[in-house]
Amino acid sequence: VPADSVVMRCMPANVRAQEAGPEKHKPQRTSRGAAFLFGFVMLVVKGLWLSSIVSTTTVQETAQDISESVADTSRNSYDIYHLDRLAGGESAVANPICSREFLGGMTVHDVAYLAQMSYLKDGLGRSCVTESDMGACLANYFRPQGIEFNVTKIGLPGLSKVHGKQRATSQAAYFAAETTNLERNIGVIGIRGTSDARDWFEDLTLWSDVAILQMVSLVVPLVYVWPQTWTAEWLRLASVRYVVSGESTESYYSDVEDFYQNVFFQSFKSRNPNATSADVMFVGHSLGGGLAHILGARNGVRSVGLEPPGVALSYKKFGFVRERYDRTAVSLQRDYDLVPQVDRQGGEVAHVPCDKIDYTHCHLLRPLMCQLRRECDLPGEVTYLHNRTLQDCKIGDT
Repeated sequence: VPADSVVMRCMPANVRAQEAGPEKHKPQRTSRGAAFLFGFVMLVVKGLWLSSIVSTTTVQETAQDISESVADTSRNSYDIYHLDRLAGGESAVANPICSREFLGGMTVHDVAYLAQMSYLKDGLGRSCVTESDMGACLANYFRPQGIEFNVTKIGLPGLSKVHGKQRATSQAAYFAAETTNLERNIGVIGIRGTSDARDWFEDLTLWSDVAILQMVSLVVPLVYVWPQTWTAEWLRLASVRYVVSGESTESYYSDVEDFYQNVFFQSFKSRNPNATSADVMFVGHSLGGGLAHILGARNGVRSVGLEPPGVALSYKKFGFVRERYDRTAVSLQRDYDLVPQVDRQGGEVAHVPCDKIDYTHCHLLRPLMCQLRRECDLPGEVTYLHNRTLQDCKIGDT
């Protein structure tokens, strides 16, 4: 029966298959399956071939980079910390922040170490939770530079009784110190960054509203269309802490501000009659850097924040004038770090590269300090080799 006849088409499928015979059906399916299998195998082989080329090239380039870096290191008589400064070699130009001079002639690395001290541990992990311990930690770093510090306060979250139970209060941790042997002494208040669950809660309550607004603005560009004063007013009214509990945002950092206004500056000025607020600075990392900027703008005091969230859009919520923030704040931020992208930065902002595409790693303070050491420690410039706290920086700490 012809395959295209009406009789053939009206036959049941099993009868039609018998009439057509296996030799007329199976070869067609077999040829299609073989073609598909052959194409798939060729695609896999081609992919493996290309991958081997890329892998071999990458390994060769990596080996060449390492050999060149070792050669540069040997030629310059430098240790492993100076590993050719992001492939810049001898012609590398130092980051502008390296030549930035802070109060008391301090470098950016000195200020970063003060921010490290706000976590109440030095670069080697030793505890600095008492005034005497903190004094020893600061002396270990600054004494070789001829700077003497007197630690006047270690502020830690206290305990309060709520419904008959002792609970930790929500207050920022900080330390206060002042130099004693400079021609013009300076005062420093270091504010701790995120360290425990309470600090994480404060991160959310202080910056979640502006973070949400920024995410919404990716779809509806409110932040970019509204006047900035409208955004600032909306953030003031929408403050999470105010809406939920009726408290102002000042409750978390009020203890630090009260100490500065009523104790620290008064005693500092009594020992240094010519001192002004220009001789004091707030420093901090992450959450501590954001709080340093807030307190600096509120009190007209210099502030240095390392990888801090911005406060330029939330200035009304935090109770300061935006222009004062621009005049007092200095911020350092790294590539791939998301925290400085929250809100908007103001004042002087320095960008420091991060060698890893790792959002968590690029926010940590210690890798930043190691990177600053490599970025700024060039021939003919001040070195940090005498500061033992960072002598164990490794290539992987960048």
